[in-house]
Amino acid sequence: SGDRLCAFRRKHFVFVMLLLMQRAIERIGKNERLEAKLAAVEETSRTKTAFLSNMSHDIRTPLNTIIGYTPLASGDNVALPEKSAYLSKQTEPKQIGFSVEVSASDKWVLCDRTHLSRALMNLLGNAAKFTPEHGTVCLSLEELQADGETGTYEIRVRDTGIGMSQEFVEHIFKPFERERSSTVSKIQGTGLGMAITKSIIDFMGGTIDVTTEKNAGTEFVITLSLPIVEPAPEAVPVTKGCGCFDGCRALLAEDNPINREIAQLLLTQAGFQIECAENGQVAVDMVASSAAGYYNLILMDIQMPVMDGYTAAKAIRALPDQCLSGIPIVSMTANAFLDDVRAAEEAGMNGHITKPLDVNQMMTTLNSVLKRT
Repeated sequence: SGDRLCAFRRKHFVFVMLLLMQRAIERIGKNERLEAKLAAVEETSRTKTAFLSNMSHDIRTPLNTIIGYTPLASGDNVALPEKSAYLSKQTEPKQIGFSVEVSASDKWVLCDRTHLSRALMNLLGNAAKFTPEHGTVCLSLEELQADGETGTYEIRVRDTGIGMSQEFVEHIFKPFERERSSTVSKIQGTGLGMAITKSIIDFMGGTIDVTTEKNAGTEFVITLSLPIVEPAPEAVPVTKGCGCFDGCRALLAEDNPINREIAQLLLTQAGFQIECAENGQVAVDMVASSAAGYYNLILMDIQMPVMDGYTAAKAIRALPDQCLSGIPIVSMTANAFLDDVRAAEEAGMNGHITKPLDVNQMMTTLNSVLKRT
């Protein structure tokens, strides 16, 4: 009976061990499946973030081209030929005629300038995009009525472009909607511009309507009622002849020629002496070969060929000469998410400026980084 008891105990021990092993294997398998699901979720999250970041970058970059020239063209000391040159850059490649018409006695109103500018740039960008060579694009503003406190304004953006079908017009303000045609399919776009524009105008309490015909052009009409205000001193861009940064030399790393020109003009107006690099590697080489104290500031785009801005910033921070490695670096980029701000900080940058460039915000950031009052 003793042998049978030992045999029973051995079998029971083996059974228990097998059971424990089975449960351990099941638990391991479950953990592996959970880890795989977690990895898939994280990958999906990274993919979505990358998509949104790239989409934001692709939208903000062309907007910077148009919005960036606005403060340059609005200066009181800017001659009419210069204004025309600033506002026709987007239309030059296709030789599109661009005109602006304004009829308003009350020119100062209270509104969200940044978002209204975005709405108008969406409309103007599409007008230029879908207008063939030698066509025309016109932006007009008319004050319809005013009572001394509130003015009603009508803004029109019209073009002689390819127009749209009436079937598509019914869906034009819905997200991700794009007309399906052989011509439109060849033109890049996200299908978000019109939805964003309508949301902005709705939020401001206005209306937006469209009149269009195939091969006969399109006209968007925005109507807004806005409080009339007196001109405020702070509404004048701080770059106008202020010389806030006289004597400061900045290195501007930017691969886009038009964005480079805009930033260079704005910064020069503020007193900076600007030198340019077309990619991150060139910027690193220029800093490494410079004398201590030669550059007071580095303005760094992020998405550049050869070497991106993050890598370039890390390379500069790793230079053996502490005077060179410690030069303040500010990202100037269309990458505008919080993750992008954190990435700039992790790369050793001292500040973050987003495109489209807001001149006052840019100058405030530079004042803070360079510790000027």
